[in-house]
Amino acid sequence: MGVKNLWDILESCKKTLPLHHLRNKRVCIDLSCWVVQLQSVTRSHGAITGKPYLKVLFHRLRALLALNCSLIFVADGSIPAIKLATYKQRLKSGAEVSQDEMNLEKVCSLRRNMGSEFSRMVKEAKVLGHALGIPCLDGVEEAEAQCALLNSESLCDGCFTTDSDVFLFGAKTVYRDICLGEGGHVVCYEMTDIERDLGFGRNSLVIF
Repeated sequence: MGVKNLWDILESCKKTLPLHHLRNKRVCIDLSCWVVQLQSVTRSHGAITGKPYLKVLFHRLRALLALNCSLIFVADGSIPAIKLATYKQRLKSGAEVSQDEMNLEKVCSLRRNMGSEFSRMVKEAKVLGHALGIPCLDGVEEAEAQCALLNSESLCDGCFTTDSDVFLFGAKTVYRDICLGEGGHVVCYEMTDIERDLGFGRNSLVIF
């Protein structure tokens, strides 16, 4: 879900690196974030027939595999208990959440609707990844938390996600976006830069 305005705060630490920077790297991908990105891009270009997001996803994956990247998809699990009220409020389009609903945060996490259109798109992306030899790890809760764990334990060199709370979960290298074609590049944030330039470590970001 991300931390409000955190990307704006981290703007000075943003680096645009050539695509070949990813050569031979082990990279995990927050699959839901990519599906949201690709869905938005294809809609903005008026591509509403067929499944254009799968075509764009294929080209992204092909480019990374051509750089000898080791890829792994990470999919969302349950909605964490602490964020239930926020999710419910979004579903209600900004309506107030009752105290009873707020109290649900203290009880349990919420299983996602696996029959939704978005879940279907994620499943199709998984199938495409499997056909290309890319495994998928289903997170216990949010995918960015699982990506951050893999990165913090040096099990991958970086993670693709647009959820800024990945830093709060301990990620060290985050790729927010990727652009293919001539002048292809990735948008990268390093925790070492954030600590050096802004004085924010993981703990201070959590408090923030």
